[in-house]
Amino acid sequence: MNRSHFALRIFIFSFFTTISILLAFFSLYLESKGFTKTQIGTILALGPVSGIFSNMIWGIVSDRFRTIKKILIFLLIGQMITAFFILKLESFSSLVIVMFLFYFFQQPMIPLSDSLTLLTIRNTNKSYTSFRLWGSTGFALAALAFGILEYFSIIQIKNTISLLLLTLIVSFFFVFFVKDQQGSQSKMNFSGLVNVVRSKKLIFFMVLVFILAASHKVNDNFLSLYLSELGANKIMISVAFLFAALSEIPIFMLLSKYSNKVKELPLLAFAGIAYFIKYVLMVLFQDPYIVIVVQLLHSITFGIFFITSIQYLTTIIPDAYRSSGQALHAIVWSGLAGILGGIMGGFIYDTYGSTTLYIAAGVLGVVAAAGFFITHLIEEA
Repeated sequence: MNRSHFALRIFIFSFFTTISILLAFFSLYLESKGFTKTQIGTILALGPVSGIFSNMIWGIVSDRFRTIKKILIFLLIGQMITAFFILKLESFSSLVIVMFLFYFFQQPMIPLSDSLTLLTIRNTNKSYTSFRLWGSTGFALAALAFGILEYFSIIQIKNTISLLLLTLIVSFFFVFFVKDQQGSQSKMNFSGLVNVVRSKKLIFFMVLVFILAASHKVNDNFLSLYLSELGANKIMISVAFLFAALSEIPIFMLLSKYSNKVKELPLLAFAGIAYFIKYVLMVLFQDPYIVIVVQLLHSITFGIFFITSIQYLTTIIPDAYRSSGQALHAIVWSGLAGILGGIMGGFIYDTYGSTTLYIAAGVLGVVAAAGFFITHLIEEA
């Protein structure tokens, strides 16, 4: 295996252990601190709010100075410093300020890593999914390990931030072995970036990504709380995230092999319908064991949605603006959609309950599916 490719895979594996802890256990950590679901949703929405600015800022800086690795190193340092302060905080107002700063450094990590991967494999026979699989594996193993350790009282939910800090330190170590990449031989010019962003095709595509991503973010933010509400213990919650992460692997392998033979927009429409089916099943069968098994549908919801949307994006974004394009995708995917899924999701959960929340998320899936399919018909006409 190419040494630089192997180093990048290990780094992706490592950083996704951090993502796993954030998604699977951070909401439970906040609940253990006595915060309401509305407050939890607000804190979780800080990531998307911060990401709106940070993704584009760091994406432009990366393209402008033609470096990704150095930006990743700086962002990891910022996360480690802010995570240390989070350990000491108890009040909601203080946590809001520091979490905003933490997310400012954390949110651009995935789009920049995606850009690094896409640039690393250009002009090779390697696929994006062969690298992203390592992230899924790291996510799954971290969720399972934390759940088992918590179940046997080796660690407790109050240790979440300490464990988060540890995974960041490991990622910081491995990033130094990753080979840097440049989007193009010439520096980015801002007039070209403006023309790319103003593209009607790109704008409409991002609107649909926003709608479907908002549906996805509901489950990201509140699955742990929903399972806890249904009586699940921490190891059961870990298994739910384990199932979701492992389910990505076969679909990533299939997309790696056959994605060039399938139209992206109909595939995205299919993902939207799959989200609707997933949430209907979670509402109809309010049993923690069934809800856990239903998370296997993550393969054909997130698995198809995320990979296919990135693949489609590469067809309409030039290499010179790769990091900026991925940043825009992240702003919509994690930023704007995350705000809706966090703040509004928390409000709906507190006010109307989990059933209404998941029904609303399912409706968003159907709306997005219709939009993707209609766009496909227009492009084929």
